[in-house]
Amino acid sequence: MINKAVTLCIFLLFSFISLSFAQNNLDVVYLKNGGIRKGKVTKQTPKTVAIQTQGDNLFIFDRTEVSKIGIDQQNKKTSHKNKQDASEDDLFINITEVGILLGKSNNGEEAHLSFSSVFGFQANDYLSIGLGMGMDVLNDSKIFPIFLDTRAYLRGGQLISPYVYANLGYGFTSGDNIVEYVDMQKGGITYGGGLGLKINRVEKADLFLGLGYKSQGTYANYEDNNGGLHERSLNLQRITIKLGIGL
Repeated sequence: MINKAVTLCIFLLFSFISLSFAQNNLDVVYLKNGGIRKGKVTKQTPKTVAIQTQGDNLFIFDRTEVSKIGIDQQNKKTSHKNKQDASEDDLFINITEVGILLGKSNNGEEAHLSFSSVFGFQANDYLSIGLGMGMDVLNDSKIFPIFLDTRAYLRGGQLISPYVYANLGYGFTSGDNIVEYVDMQKGGITYGGGLGLKINRVEKADLFLGLGYKSQGTYANYEDNNGGLHERSLNLQRITIKLGIGL
């Protein structure tokens, strides 16, 4: 299951990147009569310019008709909007992510799926801060983290922007024991961070692709052979791969 999930995430990652770069590399032919054609320049000669548009139409222009050839600036996302034009809706964000958690902890258990949703504030093109909640599904139990999420975008406002993220919070257990033969399973501090790629406004939504590390502390009481109770720390450490949508 894990191998299939990893393969799917990698496939989606490269699909999104390929789609985004394809959208970002449209050629533009500017005509002297004021006309514009966008697409892919397929051929240039000293006398003609040929461009195939996104509708698969092929246009061939005489060089004397062409003013210049450039790159589509509209596909580069300009700043989230000029602050003078920004509405209140542009300041608030929601990022919902689903991912897989890879690795084993000292209790031998493996985590599988992770879901989270962050409601926050876009301070500017380069920084967002929010409060998140989620669910990590382990073999026989669940952990519900509540955390502070911060993201710094290295190329804020561009179509494609790498980012770094960090989060800190507390994870509550579902009440089911993560490990057999223990009682009073309880949660603990959770923290993590990593790197990601943000693709701005693909079909009216931002796409997030992340790779990082997550640590989740839990505690449990267990009974020894003499009937004594002892508290044991169970530190779950995971590599995370996440896909998300931002609205």
